[in-house]
Amino acid sequence: MRIVKYISTAIFVFLPIIAMSEDIAVPSDVGTEVLMETTYKTGKDITTKGKMILMKQGNRVRIEKLVEIEGKERLTGVSIYDGQTTWEISPMGTHKSDDPMSYPWNCPQCAELKSKTGYLEGREVNIIETVGAKIYIDAERNVILLEEREGDNIYYRDYLIVGDLGYIPSVIERISKQGKLLEKTELKNVDKMKVFPSSTFDPDEVEIEFPEEIRILN
Repeated sequence: MRIVKYISTAIFVFLPIIAMSEDIAVPSDVGTEVLMETTYKTGKDITTKGKMILMKQGNRVRIEKLVEIEGKERLTGVSIYDGQTTWEISPMGTHKSDDPMSYPWNCPQCAELKSKTGYLEGREVNIIETVGAKIYIDAERNVILLEEREGDNIYYRDYLIVGDLGYIPSVIERISKQGKLLEKTELKNVDKMKVFPSSTFDPDEVEIEFPEEIRILN
C-alpha cells in the first residue's frame, strides 16, 4: 500500500509538469547563428579584420561576409538559401541557382569526381584533383581538411558539431607556399536561440557595399 501511495503522489506531482512541457515550443523565428572572425594580412605589419556569420533557421540558410574598413564594418557578400533557391549576392549582381547552398568547407560536387585514398595528419582522406587545386576530404566526416592551390593552401582545423549546421571548423588558415600566414578565421560564438527577423532570408532585402579598399582583399 505504501508503494502505491508513493506512485500516486509522484504522478500527482509530475503529471502537470509533463503536460506543461508539451505546451512549450521553440518559436518559428528562432534558429542558430555562428560568428567567425577573420584577420587578413594585407601588407607588412598591416592587418584587416573581417567576419563570417552563418545563420540557419529550419531549412533556410544565410552566410554573410563583412570587412572592417576605417573602423566600420561593411557587408561585402551574402549567400542565401530560402528553402527552394540559392542566391549569391555581390556588388556585381545577384546570381540565382536551384542547387542547395553549401558551406566553404563542404564540397557536394566532389562526390561525383574521381578520387584516391590517402592520409593527412593521421586521418584517412579522399583526395580530389580539380583545375588549380587538390582537395583533401575527411573520409569519415565528409568535410574538407585542406585545399592545395596554386598560390596558397587553406587548412580547416579542429571541427566541432554545431546543432543542425553539422561540422564547423574552429580555425581556418590560408598560408602561402612560402609558409606565411595570409588569413586566419576563428570560431568565436554560437547562439542556438537566435531570433531572426522575417527579412533575414529574403534576397531582395540585401544591400551590398564594395568600396575600393575591399577589392584589395579579393
